[in-house]
Amino acid sequence: MHSTSKITKKIFAGSNIKSIENYDFSFIRKYKIVVFVPLKNTDELTFALASAGAGTIGNYTVCSFRTSGAGTFLGDDNSSSSGGKKNNFEITEEIRLEMICDKENLNKAIDKIYEVHPYEEPAYEIYEVLVRSGAGNNNIIRVKLKNKISVHTIFKKLNHSINPEVLPSKLMNRKVKQAVIDCTGNDSVKIGNLKRGTLYLKKNKKQINIEII
Repeated sequence: MHSTSKITKKIFAGSNIKSIENYDFSFIRKYKIVVFVPLKNTDELTFALASAGAGTIGNYTVCSFRTSGAGTFLGDDNSSSSGGKKNNFEITEEIRLEMICDKENLNKAIDKIYEVHPYEEPAYEIYEVLVRSGAGNNNIIRVKLKNKISVHTIFKKLNHSINPEVLPSKLMNRKVKQAVIDCTGNDSVKIGNLKRGTLYLKKNKKQINIEII
């Protein structure tokens, strides 16, 4: 956040900065596998799913969550239950096993369920989930101010770095209380949502330009 903090301190007085936080985050689409398995088979299934790529979170593998409960079933004449009798209502201690999985490993993980699970018809569910990727882009931050500051004052602090003619004069006295600052190296600076008191700045290596969005 070095370059971003530098421009932030130039624009806003340090004593007026209430907080600085990462602003730009990306999200990855993953899947959560939920499978109901007898307690005695839970470890075996957990490691089988992990071998297929499920349960990986960052630097950790075999990540899972378990909740205990009771499962019920009643098999017909054609059933082949490993834990009950045909035409008999059964109650079995089971574990709800949850593991995260990437899309490319999803079918391999499901194959492992059918391979390892003791039931003739394994009960499982697949949920699509979003997982945030890391802590965010350190070069894009949101600054919250203690006191509002006018666009005109910001222009003065930036000196000749920007061209004030791109903004209508009536907006020069508009006051803002938070700013999103992007120092990733793109060409444009954007000011938006001025009515709601938010300023957007984007900077390249040579200059800062401003436009209304």
